[in-house]
Amino acid sequence: MKKLYLLSICLIVGCSSYEIQTFSTQAGNTKVITLKINHKVMSGDLDNFATIYKRKITNGQGNPTEIMFYFKAQSGYPDFKERFSIKIDDTIHELALTDRTSFMQPKDADLIGLFVVSVNLKILKGKITLTQEVEKILKTAKSLEFILYTAVDATTLQATKSQLEDIKEFLNYNPR
Repeated sequence: MKKLYLLSICLIVGCSSYEIQTFSTQAGNTKVITLKINHKVMSGDLDNFATIYKRKITNGQGNPTEIMFYFKAQSGYPDFKERFSIKIDDTIHELALTDRTSFMQPKDADLIGLFVVSVNLKILKGKITLTQEVEKILKTAKSLEFILYTAVDATTLQATKSQLEDIKEFLNYNPR
């Protein structure tokens, strides 16, 4: 009964447990560290279903952190532009959104009365690479927002306080 009560609280309030995962390559000299988070959409018509932070460490040397954004949208929604902003505390940093792709994904058909309605979702994806300067500032940040642009509007994601702490832990994580 107690477990069911805690599960109910997590479902109603929303539990945020994110795990940093480390993978080693077959050669053994490279480790890949990942963190997956679903950030809250503050403005815009997109649904963020995953944000994946990734960093490679080769021979003890860290490479820049990459962040992949994944969104669901209506089928006619425009693709992302290259423009990207990251707001850390009160300062906005402009970065390039690279590896921008989109594709259609069929959604399960719904039965409405006597008719079957099938809807396709558009999946939008893009990646940023953090500069050393931005990464250093992010390690001491008190707030974090991401702003992605399309031809129509901008979508703003916000990291919660606990997500921001997980991101800081990820940035400082050093696998042995």
